[in-house]
Amino acid sequence: MSETTETLMSKKLDRSEWNSTKNVDNFKEAQELTVTITLAEYRDLIKDNATSSYKISKKVDKISDLEDENKKLKEQVKILQKERNELLQRTKVSYTTQFNDSESSDEE
Repeated sequence: MSETTETLMSKKLDRSEWNSTKNVDNFKEAQELTVTITLAEYRDLIKDNATSSYKISKKVDKISDLEDENKKLKEQVKILQKERNELLQRTKVSYTTQFNDSESSDEE
């Protein structure tokens, strides 16, 4: 962890010193740099943050839907593989039986 982060994490704030109009997260540590932005820049930041959050939320929803669909398709593949194997077994048995019957009739 960086020194600044450690300082922030270890800083103990006496919340009784803060009045109701101040936020306990709104303070500056000695090593921190502060900047001043215009209201328009702040609004752009908020808008970009909201837009990004919305896009991320939509992507997460889409991923969830795709994962659900993938799970269903995997289950369907297992079912179809099982059916295929059963059909192959029946075909082998049928072929073997048919082959044995033809050998028997040839011997007679």
